[in-house]
Amino acid sequence: MKVALLTDADVFAGTERHVLDLAIALRNLPTKNGEAAPGVVLVCPVPSPIADRAKQANIPIIEIPSSAVGVLDKTTLRILRRLLRSGRVDILHAHNGRTALHATLAGVLARKGKVVVTQHFLAPSHTSNRGLKAKVSLSAHHWVNARVAHFIAISRAVADEMLARNEASPQQLTTILNALSAPDASTLKPVSDVRNEWNLDPSTPLIVCAARLEEEKSVKTLIAAMAVVKEKNIAAQCVIAGEGAEKEALQSQIESAKLGESVRILGFRNDVLSLMNAGEIFVLPSLAEPFGLVILEAMALGKPVVATNVGGPPEIVQDSATGVLVPPGDFVALADALSELISDSRRREQLGANGRARYDELFRPERLAESVREVYARVVA
Repeated sequence: MKVALLTDADVFAGTERHVLDLAIALRNLPTKNGEAAPGVVLVCPVPSPIADRAKQANIPIIEIPSSAVGVLDKTTLRILRRLLRSGRVDILHAHNGRTALHATLAGVLARKGKVVVTQHFLAPSHTSNRGLKAKVSLSAHHWVNARVAHFIAISRAVADEMLARNEASPQQLTTILNALSAPDASTLKPVSDVRNEWNLDPSTPLIVCAARLEEEKSVKTLIAAMAVVKEKNIAAQCVIAGEGAEKEALQSQIESAKLGESVRILGFRNDVLSLMNAGEIFVLPSLAEPFGLVILEAMALGKPVVATNVGGPPEIVQDSATGVLVPPGDFVALADALSELISDSRRREQLGANGRARYDELFRPERLAESVREVYARVVA
């Protein structure tokens, strides 16, 4: 099998990391039942962060324009059609609505090849359209979906949403839980350096949150929970890495609750993994989450996770075994969970160790790639 993985993004976020990890893991798969590892090429904008990383990993790249050129790009369409017609690829694997549109159009024009689409979101952006725009968008997506050979959902929560919207039939959809490569320990800053940089007391447990500062991430719930922790006279520190529209409001919340000495918003950081590694507890208080790759990062680092019991996180975190799940938006429940973990270092260590073992068993890219290869085999059979 010869596969082209498609992304038109010029950023490197969760989807792009998924694509890169998948490309590398697919290439490295062992031969199975006489079937060699798929031939993989990455179709993406150049320059882009994913292109730079793919070059370092020796993944072949085919350049297309970025998504900034508009909804439909003739150059991208021509490149994909040529790949299918020449037989250089058998499968176009898209990872968002725009690349899915280009892939299906290319397949129709080439009259050969198959299209696989991975859905990374609970509610893609087109679901928020209204009026005439919504009708046009819905028609376009129905046309695309009817020509997709198979869909992959990154969590059961995403699959359920797709089925509820009639975007795919159960026979046309496979859930393959997301995965990521383990952090490279050699790239992490020493814990003491991280603590010293932010003048953090090494004897006080550190809670880390890494999230966009947007409403759906509900960082305000974490800040409210920290106020309750303070009222209980439990010593703890909390750092929040991220940027977003709610930054000023969250900073005001911290100041109003007189949490300035224990809760800090650090803004965007390119050393988030080092921050997570320096902490004792990782928290993701989202109101909605299709999966939560950052939870896997924390588990791979051996950190106990406190997350919300909604969307993808319950498929990752085993409540009371690898972490703690709390109701979304419930700052009292979150404060109780944090208070218990702050006060019990042995339980933190056990949950963290269990989380690392669960990551090793279920969430490595090799497992993802093997499951995706099975989908490819069914599609071309």
